[in-house]
Amino acid sequence: MKLHRFHYLIFTLSLILCLWFDGNIPIVATPAPTAVVRQGIELYHAGDFRGAIAVWLKKLTEEGKANQQESDIQVRQYLARAYQKVGEVDKAINNLNKVVEYYRTNNNMQQVGRMLTEVAQAYSNLGQHKRAINLLCGDMNQAQCNQNSALGIANRQQDSLGEAAANGSLGNALYFLGEYDRAIQILGASYKKSQELGNSGYLMAAANNLGNLYTSLAQRNYRYINFARETDDSEAVERFTKQASLYETEAIRYFENSLQFARVENNTQGEVSALLNLVVPYYRNRGMKQDRKFNQKIFQQIETKIENLPPSRQKAFALIKLARLMQKVNGDSRITASAYECFQGKSSAKVVNLFERGLQVAQSIGDKQTQSFALGWLGHVYECSGNYRQALNFTNQAQIAAATKESRYLWEWQAGRIYKAQNEAPQAIKAYESSANTLEDIEKDIAIANRDIRLDFQDSVETIYRNLAELRVKSAIKDSKTSTEKQQQNLESALNTLDKLRLAELRNYLGSDCDLQLIDKPIAQVDKNTAVFRSIILEDGIAIVLMLPESDSVKLKMHWVPISKQAAVETVNQFRINLEKLSDRRNSYRKNGKEIYDWFITPFAKDLEQIKTLVFVQDGVLWTIPMGTLYDGKQFLIEKYAIASTPSLSLTSPQPLNSKNLKILAFGLTDASAIDKNTYFPPLGAVKAEMQGINKVISNSKILLNENFTSQQLQQKLRQYQPDILHLATHARFGYDSAQTFLIAGEQKKNIDKTQKYNKTISLGNLYQIIQNTQQDDNEVLELLTLTGCQTAVGSQRDALGIAGVSLQAGARSSVASLWNIDDEATARIIVQFYDNLRQGMSKAEALQTTQKNWLAENSQGRYAHPGYWAPFVLIGNWL
Repeated sequence: MKLHRFHYLIFTLSLILCLWFDGNIPIVATPAPTAVVRQGIELYHAGDFRGAIAVWLKKLTEEGKANQQESDIQVRQYLARAYQKVGEVDKAINNLNKVVEYYRTNNNMQQVGRMLTEVAQAYSNLGQHKRAINLLCGDMNQAQCNQNSALGIANRQQDSLGEAAANGSLGNALYFLGEYDRAIQILGASYKKSQELGNSGYLMAAANNLGNLYTSLAQRNYRYINFARETDDSEAVERFTKQASLYETEAIRYFENSLQFARVENNTQGEVSALLNLVVPYYRNRGMKQDRKFNQKIFQQIETKIENLPPSRQKAFALIKLARLMQKVNGDSRITASAYECFQGKSSAKVVNLFERGLQVAQSIGDKQTQSFALGWLGHVYECSGNYRQALNFTNQAQIAAATKESRYLWEWQAGRIYKAQNEAPQAIKAYESSANTLEDIEKDIAIANRDIRLDFQDSVETIYRNLAELRVKSAIKDSKTSTEKQQQNLESALNTLDKLRLAELRNYLGSDCDLQLIDKPIAQVDKNTAVFRSIILEDGIAIVLMLPESDSVKLKMHWVPISKQAAVETVNQFRINLEKLSDRRNSYRKNGKEIYDWFITPFAKDLEQIKTLVFVQDGVLWTIPMGTLYDGKQFLIEKYAIASTPSLSLTSPQPLNSKNLKILAFGLTDASAIDKNTYFPPLGAVKAEMQGINKVISNSKILLNENFTSQQLQQKLRQYQPDILHLATHARFGYDSAQTFLIAGEQKKNIDKTQKYNKTISLGNLYQIIQNTQQDDNEVLELLTLTGCQTAVGSQRDALGIAGVSLQAGARSSVASLWNIDDEATARIIVQFYDNLRQGMSKAEALQTTQKNWLAENSQGRYAHPGYWAPFVLIGNWL
């Protein structure tokens, strides 16, 4: 009898405390259990979750479906917990919803609020964080949470436990959506409330959640360091390094607190969670790199603690995570390396043993999803050691066991890598295509996921698409000697794969605000006078593909440029650097301009004789240069062809512009501006002249400057005016993701320190909402978005994504943007003439070409002859 009471006490405590691995905090109090319920609790405590489920289901069946006594509700709460332990979250939610309805019917609002928190936690476990937030608070944009939400009820009932739990769950959901500032605020409130309650169990959970959040912030900064290194931005590298270290110091503090509280509670699960979470920040900040003995000590401590846990999904994942950490720490100093790289040195027998034990635990509880991860990582171990037969065996088993597409694509990709390593191209292509197809089904979920998951994009998604494209290109090269038809098929497949990559990149960059409208048959709209260039950058060369329209089909021709990726990137970056050297009288840009011209144009000279417009769908770093500046030794490419770029033909609708009665809505910023004490932007002195020029050539124009350039005015005037062209003459910053990309507005922030004046910004998300709120029907389309104050970094592919992203978020068919800042006067002259050419009925590509050719003719000598003045303006999207 004492044993029964002890097990019931432990089980009840587990309902009150947090789920150590995912931060759940079930807090619903329950009455004394019946004998049958106690039997289930005994099985649950022993780790036999399936057995406990069977006992509790039998009780519900015996007492009948109509019986909704409190004892039944108690059983459903227990069932929900057990189902989550074995990974059947949908069944857990079903039971929890019935519990909520019972308490609502009986007007027990405190329990309703607490149970809503449990339901929200379950939805978060499924990755449905927005749904969780709705249950916990409702509309987060309101000053207070909805009164029928978990937090609203907790506040009304003065339920401190419920409030702490709901805040903890809400903070976690916001964290997973990348809303870090709000997550810190709300998780901090949960931690403070737990301190007031003196509840070490709650403090353990809250500290662990805050530690995870600061770890993610540190990890994000380490990724930003990699992006900054791509553009040789040493100042940014130093800034991000310092910030990452500060975040990791905070993470260590909270994890150590969580560990301390777990020990007070004698909560082994909490100890394991905190210790596992401490490994990475300890490695970077506490000398684990140098101290192998310390490594062994902490790993041994974790392993011992894991052994004391009952069989569960959490135990299995803990064993798998420990094995992965051992691989990283013992095998490679780059702990931030891709999870799918092979680490230096062979994986130890200990690592294999941990994966095998994780597999055994997952098998014992019938958890297919966790089995899939254990099998997949075992396959990866053998892949890295070159034992491909064993690797494929485990990988195939992982695919079969995978319960969701989110894991299956990983093992399909792994199978593709294994086949590729054995030079089995047909099987590799088949496996990669399966992985890519699976990715298509889930990429929208990736786009709205935690920003850190999106920044991990290059680790998996990009690699899958690129490897598949590479296999197809190499097959096309091989087939060129034997079968033109097969070569065409392989090239078409490679280009389709790159299109999927580009769409995935844009969704990844834009995140949850992304709503890309695809064109069903984009190539059919390419006219006979237009040719499309596609580039595919591989490690050992660049595939340049020319697409020539032929009646209802497209003829593809390929030229292979044998150059290493590193050399290609250096050439392109040097070309861009030389283009920006306005004082360079030696015309240093010509050398690289001629080299890149020979990559693209020279091999296809005869094919282009009847062509008037070139459209470039570029890959990687090639996005960052204006193609009109390619040089044949005598002329620039823009002197021969009208030119446009697009991220994807499937995003481009080439419809002619109706030049009659053009309407322009223009906003400009002439004053100096700052968004914080460290970020200053100089005045744009010639913007006023730019606006006056626009007003002169386009009589139907509306212009607002400086303090009149606000989000509110932008929305109001767009709705009122319904322009064809939106012109924004302001500074723009393109960050590593959409959250860091913004335009500077003229409106001032309200600051506590009234001596400092900072400008408000318009983010991509703001811009999207403004446009959506002003379009009264689907036929209202913005024809052109013009951005004249932009500056992208040399070699920054993400900056180029930013320009495309702004255009897409604005719903514009085309955009004209500057790749770097130039003379204000030159900007005004070029843009005004461009609009004048549009007014005369030219296509957008022809209008920009004519403007730039005229500039060259008028400035054949002197400093303005340098392409740095006229070249940065590029047309993106619809070229007609």
